[in-house]
Formats: sequence, C-alpha cells, structure tokens
Amino acid sequence: THFWRIDMQPGRPLAFGRLGETWFLGLPGNPVSTAVTFLQFVRPALRRLEGEPASAPLRLELPLLEAVHKAPGRLDFQRGVLARDAAGRLGVCSAGHQGSHVMSSLAAADCLMVLPAAAGDLPAGSLVQVELLPWTGTPPTGDYTPACVRGPVTRVRPRNLPPIGCIATTPPLTAPRQCRR
Repeated sequence: THFWRIDMQPGRPLAFGRLGETWFLGLPGNPVSTAVTFLQFVRPALRRLEGEPASAPLRLELPLLEAVHKAPGRLDFQRGVLARDAAGRLGVCSAGHQGSHVMSSLAAADCLMVLPAAAGDLPAGSLVQVELLPWTGTPPTGDYTPACVRGPVTRVRPRNLPPIGCIATTPPLTAPRQCRR
C-alpha cells in the first residue's frame, strides 16, 4: 500500500497501492465519499492511463452567497449550488447537509466547493474555489431557493459538459433560473 487515509473530507479512508503487478485504488464506503474520491483520484488516473497529459481540474473562484461551516484540519469538498445574487453576480451556496452519507445534497449539487485545510467557518462573501460536477447537465424544473440566501437568487446550471475523455474550458451556462430549496 502506497498510502492509506488522506487528510480530505469526504474521503479520508482512501487506499492506493499494488497487489502483485496490479495497481488498485480502494474507495471509501460512504456514497458521497466514493463520488468525491472518484472525481479527485480515479478519474484523473483513468485519464492518464488513456494517454492524456496530466492537468489540474478546472476551478472557478466565486463568492459564497451564504456562510459555510467547516472545521479546520482537512481539505474539504463541500457540495454546492451555483446561483446569482440579486445583482446578478455568480456565486455559490451550500447544496444542503454535508454528511458523507447524504446523497440528497450530492443530487442537488452542481459543483464542489474546495475549502482549504487551514480554513475554518467561512462567512458569506468569502471567495472559494469551485469545481463543476461532470454529471450536472440538465437543470431541474421549478424554482430553487437556498435556505440561507436573502432576497432573490437565480440558480445557474452548467450544460454541455465534456465526457470523461475531454479536457474543457469553462462550459456554457444555461439561462439563469429562479432558485428554490
């Protein structure tokens, strides 16, 4: 085993190593942890095995539209929702409860907020790194309002995202939608 347990949330119990001549990645058991570690470790490894050059994931820097709770000590990938504030500025807010067993917040999310290990709780307006999720191509019907956002907020969903084998620049965004939770 080359490593076991990483300072990342969700996804701490990740293993990587070799059994004989075979490389392996052991993913965590909780579903959100599995999805996040797949995106951060397995997907890039598969791309490299397909012959693609190594590349950093596309990250946007956006303001938080609501405060976010985070304990310092581990790199944190929280599920988020892209939205526009009352002035039309693009930002991000929480997709809901962040437990690694909670699939509803992953289903509601269209991005991951990448929060540094040293950071603690972050107030609204803080700039954070955001990675778009590759499977969020179709906006849901109806309205969505993040619980902690005051005033009108418009949700924005990415579409036409590239397949796993493609490297892309910022994808186009659909027309803004009114948010609801």
